[in-house]
Amino acid sequence: MTGFGRGEEEGEGIHVFCELKSLNHRFFELRYRSPSRFSSFETQVRQQLRERFKRGAFEVSIRYQMGMKNSTEFPQVNRDLLSFYNSKAKEIARELGLMESSLSIRDLLNLPGAISPKEEFLNPDEDYKYLEGALTKAISSLEDMRKREGSQLKKILKTHLKSMQSFMQTVRSEQDQVQKVLVEKIKERITKLFADQFDLEDGRLLQEVAFQADRSDISEEVNRLEAHFQEFAQILDSSNSEPIGRKLDFIVQEMNREVNTIGSKSQGLEVMKQVVALKSEIEKIREQIQNIE
Repeated sequence: MTGFGRGEEEGEGIHVFCELKSLNHRFFELRYRSPSRFSSFETQVRQQLRERFKRGAFEVSIRYQMGMKNSTEFPQVNRDLLSFYNSKAKEIARELGLMESSLSIRDLLNLPGAISPKEEFLNPDEDYKYLEGALTKAISSLEDMRKREGSQLKKILKTHLKSMQSFMQTVRSEQDQVQKVLVEKIKERITKLFADQFDLEDGRLLQEVAFQADRSDISEEVNRLEAHFQEFAQILDSSNSEPIGRKLDFIVQEMNREVNTIGSKSQGLEVMKQVVALKSEIEKIREQIQNIE
């Protein structure tokens, strides 16, 4: 399921920011982006995410800012080096016969070594503590977003399921009539082709008619399909916190199998119309459950 979360953690002299994105994916994948200071924590980040999510493609972006606790921690301007840069620029200008002019302060400050950052003393344990805090907040933020999306997705899936149940009511109402019409058609064909050779009351002939009619009977498929509907709805309404995406995907495959069988067996035009509508709804459901963990 797609989502986005952001978190930050501030400590003594450091402020860590974490952004977390998730996309749909059949398996678990992680793309970790961070400054070199935090690059060694990818394994811990992966483990923390795996404890909360079973599948999905995740992108974690880390950045940080160093705080300044006192004036001695401010970056230092190297005045001697700036003076050297400026004098050398004038000297080169004279040698090349160019108009002599001083460098602007912006030009000077952008030259290498003009500003020396304060020395950073790395403490991996402290760094990970702040990273973990920011990541935990980002995960909570992402989960809140996914829950809101999941609530809307549940409503959409139930709407599709309700449509399928309505189509199946039509199939059930047509089923018995289709069987009667099929038997009569078989008898009519036999009468036209073999009227002088067979007695329509012959037991063997009636048995063959019943066999042909039974081959087109869809009652078992209808019953199984409606059982799949019930199971699908129960999983959607379950309060269990376990992932349900794979279960729903399997049930949808079984639904599609039963609908295909109904379509291959059915002889009625109205039933075939409902089969087409059912397959359309199944495809819509299949697309939506790719968003479910």
